[in-house]
Amino acid sequence: MNEPPEDPRIEAFFEALVTEAGYSEHTIEAYRRDLRLLQRYARGRGANFPDLESTELFGFVAWLGEQGYRLSTVARVLAGVRSFYRFLVLRRWLSHDPTHLLGFPRRSKGLPRVLDLDAVVRLLTSIDGDKPLDLRDRALLELLYATGMRVSEAAGLALDDLDLAESSLLCSGKGGKYRRLPIGDHAADRLRRYLAEGRPRLVRDSSIRTVFLNRRGGPLTRVG
Repeated sequence: MNEPPEDPRIEAFFEALVTEAGYSEHTIEAYRRDLRLLQRYARGRGANFPDLESTELFGFVAWLGEQGYRLSTVARVLAGVRSFYRFLVLRRWLSHDPTHLLGFPRRSKGLPRVLDLDAVVRLLTSIDGDKPLDLRDRALLELLYATGMRVSEAAGLALDDLDLAESSLLCSGKGGKYRRLPIGDHAADRLRRYLAEGRPRLVRDSSIRTVFLNRRGGPLTRVG
């Protein structure tokens, strides 16, 4: 199968690395390998490269981990990807930088780091579309922020576990133990909109009762 033609923006980026940054051929080839990984990820999901959004780039980071790449390699790849998107913004070929929320993976040292308030606000406001996946992701992020649930707990949340009239839910945790959690009015509103406008456009099988669905209508997994 023939490879699709190279996007002219990609070649313009590499030309700038030579003429403006003066990078060596060895360095440029490393950048090419990094962007080929992103191209491979995008094509595997039918997405347009390099017109990816922040949520798709978060998926790319998770995909790199699933492929077995070491943290040092993931960090290097993300550095190249970030340089590429910043170049597109500088040339005004993109209106915004979708990598601005991407952090670089670090080896765990001591207690885990948490997001400060500014980072949380930027994360929650980064998704503002009306597509089903936008509504799902915003509802999911708001729910995680409001409740402190584990990702696996949110992924396993069932429709029957929700009590939006009381802005609360029943959460199944480790060891099969249940606890009642308040959601908060803002997260509850986001969930109502997703359930009314987003989930019905994703669902394929009415027997699936999990709240959050993937793009194919199946249950959203922890990895997803």
